[in-house]
Amino acid sequence: MLRSVSFIAILLASTTPALAQRTDENAVASATDAFGTSVGNERVGLYFPQSARGFSPLQAGNVRIEGMYFDYQADLNTRLISGSNVRVGLTAQGYPFPAPTGVADFSLRLPGSEAIASTVIGIGPFGGPRVEVDAQIPVTETLGLAAGVGVNQQEIYHGGDQRVLTAAPIARWRPVANVEIIPFWSVQDEDGAEAQPIIFTSGDYLPPRFERRRYFGPEWAQNEGQDFNYGLLTTFSSGDLTLRGGAFRSIARDQRTFTPLFLNTT
Repeated sequence: MLRSVSFIAILLASTTPALAQRTDENAVASATDAFGTSVGNERVGLYFPQSARGFSPLQAGNVRIEGMYFDYQADLNTRLISGSNVRVGLTAQGYPFPAPTGVADFSLRLPGSEAIASTVIGIGPFGGPRVEVDAQIPVTETLGLAAGVGVNQQEIYHGGDQRVLTAAPIARWRPVANVEIIPFWSVQDEDGAEAQPIIFTSGDYLPPRFERRRYFGPEWAQNEGQDFNYGLLTTFSSGDLTLRGGAFRSIARDQRTFTPLFLNTT
């Protein structure tokens, strides 16, 4: 799946604070170092969660959610995650079990103290349209809810396309002043994903140039699956002591998977 920050977006907001929810998603302003920061649809820095120092923190299992260890199996969609930071070298010393690949630390899209609703309509990459709607509601002084849905007709670099549906609710509850409980759930449904063909030539030569963004795989080779992530984060503080815990579940469910192979191609 291609991930790109190249798009055209139109921001719609129901209230003035809602404007701040998306316009404040600035990766440059949020970055504390040059290693890699993503906020919303923006990304800056040398690295990102799929690539750091020639390795992938995701494949290496060096993933955190709000600083807590997470066994990454399924994609964390942007309805659930507000951004990420890649920590390497000295910046990773505060994390247990750091590795040369670095640590990818994801931040949840937590509800705040104001009622906010915002919509993004975008085009790209390669002209694929998208619509995203996010909202947060302070239910009481101690409980806040956030939720979002998104639909994206992605056009992929190898010429195929796919429909991606994302959704996630998050709650933030403070029953007492020194306790915080955050449950969350998310789904990413991918349907009609035209599988990327792999070409093997019949000899040691390069194939002729072919038209970009033209899908030449079989029509029936369409992948389908769902990614689920849910869990619970808790924090207890007393004076200078802070205890944090988390329980997570990550499921990648591939219902159909194809890889078209073109062998002995002339």
